[in-house]
Amino acid sequence: KVTVSTLLTDSPAALVQGAYGVSPTMQRYMKAQSVASGGDGNLGAMNQAILEINPKHPIVQDLERMVRTDKESKETKNFAMLMYDVASMTSGYE
Repeated sequence: KVTVSTLLTDSPAALVQGAYGVSPTMQRYMKAQSVASGGDGNLGAMNQAILEINPKHPIVQDLERMVRTDKESKETKNFAMLMYDVASMTSGYE
């Protein structure tokens, strides 16, 4: 899920948890406990993060321009994945 954020000021995007979400650190701990107990470590989709984007950030504006020009291009897809990956890492996900 992607939402437009009014809270982000300096970052182009961030991954956040819902009101009852589990932090990335707690997710890693729960996965480790599952594996240690003989499970496969797959926690499923119990806790999906939400991608919040800052529509005023130049990177998001560049992505919007790229999508309007050619949303199927490899460059557009790579740019979007890069923004997602950076948001994921800065928000504490692996």
